[in-house]
Amino acid sequence: MNAMIHRRSLLIAVLALFTFVSGVLADDLKARMSARLLAMDGLRATGKVGENNLGYLTVRTKLASKEQSLLTAENADRKKVYTMIAKRTGESATVVGRKRAARIRKLSKPGIWLQDDNKKWYRKQ
Repeated sequence: MNAMIHRRSLLIAVLALFTFVSGVLADDLKARMSARLLAMDGLRATGKVGENNLGYLTVRTKLASKEQSLLTAENADRKKVYTMIAKRTGESATVVGRKRAARIRKLSKPGIWLQDDNKKWYRKQ
């Protein structure tokens, strides 16, 4: 009986730690992405980057080193977010990214470069 209680307690502790770590990771990702939001909006507005059909940013023109670093960091964090969502929903990260890309296409402002499901690039009207 004591062993069973110990196992349950251990399981509860591990699940609580996982939930705490996941929450901290999610908060950290959200903070980093929020901090980059204005810079990413600027890159999209100038047409230097576009939103591809997988939920990631794609370079459309030459970027400065700092801009490339921001884009790389943004895409890495998006991948982490998609992976976290995939674990919760049972879908693949690719499916989550594609769904996010569809939402981005719908919500984007005019003038932003987007890629449709057939990989065709267009500028939103």
